[in-house]
Amino acid sequence: MRIIQRKWIFALAFYISVQLFCSFSFAMAQTSPEKKAGIVDITPYSIVSVEYVVQASEKQLVIPVCKENEGDSQFPCMVHLQRIIGGVWKNAQFRKSMGGVLGFYSKEYWKPLLVNPGDKVKFHYGISKESFGIRSGEHLRIVLGVWDSTDSMMKTDYNPDQNFVSPVFVCP
Repeated sequence: MRIIQRKWIFALAFYISVQLFCSFSFAMAQTSPEKKAGIVDITPYSIVSVEYVVQASEKQLVIPVCKENEGDSQFPCMVHLQRIIGGVWKNAQFRKSMGGVLGFYSKEYWKPLLVNPGDKVKFHYGISKESFGIRSGEHLRIVLGVWDSTDSMMKTDYNPDQNFVSPVFVCP
């Protein structure tokens, strides 16, 4: 009688173990990621939207502009965001492993935008606070590289004839 009871106890333990293993495997199969089409991840960012207007005075300005894709609006290729660090204005660096700074596209993408004397041109930027490690209340400014002529823009090696500095703004 004692031998039969042990067999039943082992059989019952084995049965329960198999049931638990199958239940666990089924649960894991239900929660394991499948490769399917659709939105699989989302990361919210705080975007600071900046609009700035550039005006030419007595002489024409040349601003190198770029487009990422056909149909996109053009944007300056030689522009960067600055922040105050230790009382000194410095280029805002990407915080993540992307490297680089805002703007500074390769010259092969540059197209000259001519701004005639007295004319204005408007640009927009969306700046990710997380990507640059910018905090609300931080003082920022934009620096834009401009040239006097198309020839000087194409001949120089990323050295603009002038740098236009925006008024300081506070990150919301």
